[in-house]
Amino acid sequence: MITQKLVFRLLLLAVLLPVALSVVLGTGHLLRSMNDMVWGNVLLRVALLGGLAWLVTLVLLLFALAARATGPARGPDMEEDFPPVKPMDKKED
Repeated sequence: MITQKLVFRLLLLAVLLPVALSVVLGTGHLLRSMNDMVWGNVLLRVALLGGLAWLVTLVLLLFALAARATGPARGPDMEEDFPPVKPMDKKED
């Protein structure tokens, strides 16, 4: 079963990974421009692996949302991650 926590974590990864990738990529290019080829290349390879991880995260998020949308209808016996919000009863005077 695809839970809301899993979808939320995948969404968080899909948002935060590009930020981290841009920092690592920028640092790698900065180091290469300062003639530190070894660590510049290392950081560029790490950025490449991070880009692949981001791509996998996006595909998993897509599949998780599709599975959650096309899954079986939830009955009263199936628990939600969060309890449903019930409106307050109005008191008549």
